[in-house]
Amino acid sequence: MRKITIFLFWGAFLLNCCLSMGAEKQFRNSIDWGTGLNMGPVGMYEYPGESVFAKGIDFSMRYTRFIDDNWGVFLEGDISYNSASRKSYFGKLDRLDGGRYTYSLFKLGNSTQGRFVSGAYVGCVYRHDINRWSFRPRVGFGMAGYQYQRNRYYRNETGGDSSSPQAVLILPSYEEGIGAFYTIPAGKIGLQTNYFVTERFFLALDLDFTIFMSHHVYRQKVYNTEKKENNAAEIILTLGLAEDYRRTDLVSSTRINTSTPPMGAVRFTIGWDF
Repeated sequence: MRKITIFLFWGAFLLNCCLSMGAEKQFRNSIDWGTGLNMGPVGMYEYPGESVFAKGIDFSMRYTRFIDDNWGVFLEGDISYNSASRKSYFGKLDRLDGGRYTYSLFKLGNSTQGRFVSGAYVGCVYRHDINRWSFRPRVGFGMAGYQYQRNRYYRNETGGDSSSPQAVLILPSYEEGIGAFYTIPAGKIGLQTNYFVTERFFLALDLDFTIFMSHHVYRQKVYNTEKKENNAAEIILTLGLAEDYRRTDLVSSTRINTSTPPMGAVRFTIGWDF
């Protein structure tokens, strides 16, 4: 998070320098807010190189300073979260495992593959206006705070004893010095199509593509389990979501080094030129 703060400072400094460049004209500044759908592959970390499609929500805010009638620089911050659906995740996992297991999520802390990303970016933008329309392609670079989505699920051999499934935990590899949330460099490409409702106010469709320039390290741990009896206090404390199994011996612990897939977004945006 400290790296993102430093990056925002220098991005703001760059924009401030641009304020004095070129002759002053109307509408050299633009600010917009947008929200929409983000989507893209997330890694199947049990099988490095494999991925499953995920989707979620996205929010962004952007300030643009135009140096002349066409070229400008922008400073942007965005937040997004996505995760794979249970059906698509376990369907893909079943194919990769060759149909050996049936799967179920933990009652507590359950999740499928996904990610939470917040970032700050600075870059250049080109403006081309046609009547009420304004087309603004952009390219930038920045820092993204990337948080892993932990996986926790049970797997039971097809036709096996359902009273003792294996528990599979996939989590950031703390042993490798990587926490659950850390900062990585990222590139961004986008296209904003604006329609001006008034002279200054516009509605827009914003297409955005983020490329992460780093890899991730995971640790997959597989445990045997045994059936347990939950007492009343445990059921109350967990709001009735107490696990039916307790982990016993550790079967395997595997280090997984995998790339970070890109992410796209489609946003509906409102903005103001001034």
